[in-house]
Amino acid sequence: MRTHFDSELNNNYTGANITIMLLIAFFSTMFILFYDKLKQPDSIANGLIFLMTLSVLLILLSSKINNQRGKATIQTIFVLGFFAYFYGFISDFQLIVHTQWQDSKLIALDNYLFGSEISLIMQSIVSPYLTEAMMFAYVFYLPLLIIVGIVTFRAANARGLGEYLFALSLGYAVCYLGFILFPVASQMYFKPGQYESALEGGLFTFLGELMRSDAHFPGGNLPSPHCMAATIMLFILFKYSRKLFYLFLPVILLLYVSTVYCRYHYAWDGIIAIALAIILMKLLPVFQKLIDMFVLFYNSILHPMCISESLSDK
Repeated sequence: MRTHFDSELNNNYTGANITIMLLIAFFSTMFILFYDKLKQPDSIANGLIFLMTLSVLLILLSSKINNQRGKATIQTIFVLGFFAYFYGFISDFQLIVHTQWQDSKLIALDNYLFGSEISLIMQSIVSPYLTEAMMFAYVFYLPLLIIVGIVTFRAANARGLGEYLFALSLGYAVCYLGFILFPVASQMYFKPGQYESALEGGLFTFLGELMRSDAHFPGGNLPSPHCMAATIMLFILFKYSRKLFYLFLPVILLLYVSTVYCRYHYAWDGIIAIALAIILMKLLPVFQKLIDMFVLFYNSILHPMCISESLSDK
């Protein structure tokens, strides 16, 4: 006998949706605990209310759509759109635990191991052609997020796309928590005048610098969201499309380097992000079981008769 409980438990997008709602709840709690340290508390409160309301409405809308492609489209737009917006939204939370940026510690580590911060060492190889290649890899990350979503849906329908969106949601959530625990401003904000070689190139260099000026801000660095998501995409592509995995592998490897070469991140931002992404993907089945347990508990409270009927059917 198929019950409402069975339908809810088998929703392939539940993992991503619950991760988003828990992230909003976490930052709402941080808002209450660190209210006095926030510069624009009224604006942040309105933003949290807006995010919570819109998220609930989109999740409800998705649940009403029976067409699988329509549901997949709504879920993909919701998840990617949420984390893109939330990336900028949490900038006000970064210095609530630490009162200062922690860049000096990463720079000191680079100086100890390599004699200088790595992006400064890379100045010796800066050229317009190399810069354009690096910026291409950095910018291509954005359409690649959508490409991998299409690949997973075509390979395994909602199950594949749901796994991908859940993994991305966990990865981005880990990054946003890292921004608070170890806030890093990045080279171009911490010491903007230290570079002798300008980054010059073509179209992709223009787009990369446009992202820096219009979408980036001091912080949002450790772990690197680019490297986190790129590593997750590699795991997903390896599982669902080996051909595309090998096709995009060089681009993603170049992306890793580009985050430092293009002065968006310290090397440690990427190294830590890659390591955390690998751990996350290895533990993804465990996280999925936790989500299933959460949904089971939720439904046991709201639909106790459904649980009883499901058990009796066995």
